[in-house]
Amino acid sequence: MALLDHRGHALTGATPRALEHYERALAEHLSCHNDPAQALARALAEAPGFAMASIFSAYLALGGREPSGVARAR
Repeated sequence: MALLDHRGHALTGATPRALEHYERALAEHLSCHNDPAQALARALAEAPGFAMASIFSAYLALGGREPSGVARAR
């Protein structure tokens, strides 16, 4: 059975612990507190195949001002 996020969406490749890190990253991003990239890194270390954590990580890399963000997003 697939894990669901707090909004009820099924998540591919997540583990319960990785989901906790992912939800923390989302909360940090939406509240503009802390660095969501750190929580996402922990989520991906826990579950490398966690699709939404990878997508969110790429989104953050592309949304910054650093030209190196494109390479990180890839």
